[in-house]
Amino acid sequence: MSLTQFCVGGIFRFIDNDFKTEKELKATDPANHSKQMNAKAMRKYDLNWSYFLFAIDIAIPLSVV
Repeated sequence: MSLTQFCVGGIFRFIDNDFKTEKELKATDPANHSKQMNAKAMRKYDLNWSYFLFAIDIAIPLSVV
């Protein structure tokens, strides 16, 4: 038997945006919208680098280092 849990990503965006949609946040608070979008971009950047660095750790044996 298998169980899969799923949660809609929009819920997390809604909470991150102070309980507003991205469209509402941009209309009501452009400065905070810009700040949120920059933070989101940095999280994606950091996450992508962490995957890359993890892949390097796996590919290089410890005896080589």
